[in-house]
Amino acid sequence: DQNTQLESWSMGKSLTATLVGVLVEQGHLDLDDPAPVDLWRRAADDPRSGITISDLMRMSSGLRFTHASQPAHEWGREIADHSYIYAGGIDAFHFSITRPAAHPPNTVGRYRNCDPLTLGYIIRQTVEEQGESYHAWPQKALFDRIGIRKQVLEPDPYGNFLLTGYDYGTGRNWARLGLLYLWDGVWQGERILPEDWADFVSTPAPAWTPPVYGGLFWVNSDGQWRVSKDAYYMAGAGEQNVIIVPSHDLVVVRLGHSRGARAGAAALNVALGRLIGPDEVAQLARTAKSPDFVRFPKDAEAYAALGRIAACRPDVAAVAALIAGLAEAEHPVQRAQIALLLGSVDAAGVDAALEAAVADSAAFDKSAMSGFEESWAESFLGRIFDPYQLSLIHI
Repeated sequence: DQNTQLESWSMGKSLTATLVGVLVEQGHLDLDDPAPVDLWRRAADDPRSGITISDLMRMSSGLRFTHASQPAHEWGREIADHSYIYAGGIDAFHFSITRPAAHPPNTVGRYRNCDPLTLGYIIRQTVEEQGESYHAWPQKALFDRIGIRKQVLEPDPYGNFLLTGYDYGTGRNWARLGLLYLWDGVWQGERILPEDWADFVSTPAPAWTPPVYGGLFWVNSDGQWRVSKDAYYMAGAGEQNVIIVPSHDLVVVRLGHSRGARAGAAALNVALGRLIGPDEVAQLARTAKSPDFVRFPKDAEAYAALGRIAACRPDVAAVAALIAGLAEAEHPVQRAQIALLLGSVDAAGVDAALEAAVADSAAFDKSAMSGFEESWAESFLGRIFDPYQLSLIHI
């Protein structure tokens, strides 16, 4: 239910980004500054001294940190570094900052836990330098300000929050964090994150190929989610996701257990496509072109899906496809079914959408609607079109 806290795994990396953002807004850190790690400054020729806060945010520090995707002989121990920070009983922050350089900063983008853990080290150091309690600070500086009363952040044996994976939150908690980004870091008139912080985390990192990662957030540049490509998202193992879609003023949260996660995510993707994906509408319109869907059930399903989309939102393309089907239908049952689908669409919403569309008109004789009740035509289509003409909309 709404109070269930589930293991959110790597969505905690985006939480780390948010805590860094709070410190930047407070004036304690700057994205372009060298990372304040004293160990990296002890030798004049230490290549790590050039690593900036933004490099760490973009997982482009170049630190040597092994991953399970690499051959086992490269790990140097029984498990890769990426997992060792959970299972080794170690000081995860110290382990991360003591990794040597493997690449120059901002030249190679790789998904490695060392970068968000180094940011965790910087957060703890900065907070404690201000005389604050590190373990109480996230609640005070972030969660209380956006209405989150209980978010579990688990530490390693040395008291360091392991936000690379050990974090628990409710769906509503994660929705609040998503809304904070949707609203550009402002909550009820109070600025919590820097202006344009959301733009930074949602912009593809220069060193990543392909460009699918931003600032401890994944970006939808490859269209993995069937929403617009301005979307960006938090992601954790077991298909935990917070998807932020600025162009649709939308935040979607998906939490669940690992078992069945792939099927659940696939179902969510289909639902997102049907809700706001223009490509989905176009595909459904093409599918629904068969002359008689009484004999072709897939066509009937396509029209039904278009009807659901049009009923959920004033989608001009979906309504246009239904009206086109109405004009072209040859079978009376087909025409009746499409008419019923159009009848479920909010006329005012469709009217507003049509006014915003650039459309061509083609005459459609009202007599073609002989299979429908006159009252339906006058009550619905009559409110949008001339009572004796229907405009066939071409988008």
